[in-house]
Parts: sequence; C-alpha cells; structure tokens
Amino acid sequence: MGPQDFAEDLNAWSGTALGMAHTLRQSAFFRPTNKSKKVEGLYYAGHHSIPGIGLPMCLIGAELVYKRLINDRSAGPLKNEIKPVGENGWKGLK
Repeated sequence: MGPQDFAEDLNAWSGTALGMAHTLRQSAFFRPTNKSKKVEGLYYAGHHSIPGIGLPMCLIGAELVYKRLINDRSAGPLKNEIKPVGENGWKGLK
C-alpha cells in the first residue's frame, strides 16, 4: 500500500495518510474550512481540515464542527459534556 493506493482507493489528497504538510501555506487558517462550500449541512473533521493532523487536532476539529452545529461561537473548549443526539436532533442539544 502506497500513496497511489491512498489517492485511488481512499480519495486521499495527493495520496497522503496524514493530510497536508505543516508549511506556511498549508497550516492554520490556510487549511480547508470544516464547512462544505458546495453541500449545505455538510461539515468535515479530520486531518485535512482545520485545525490539522494528529489525533488531538482531529478531536479539536470534531469539537469545532459540533460547536458550529449548536451555534456556539465561544473561544476555547466546550464547557459542557457532549451528549448523544436525541429525538429532537441537533436542536435538542443546546
């Protein structure tokens, strides 16, 4: 298994398993956003989107998506525990 396999089988950007490099033009706010520009309601979390690669960054990315879904615009980590989606969907999580 190599980069070509990742690109063809997993649609991984440039065949990488780790996302974009941490160069100036591929880090921080230069990384792709976590909200799709083409599909409404589609959000991304993982090594290719903000904030970047590695498990801690992927978890922070998931938290950022969650905060978007509940319209939490606060800085820093969530203050409350994340709960499973109930019968009311995302609107029931506020």
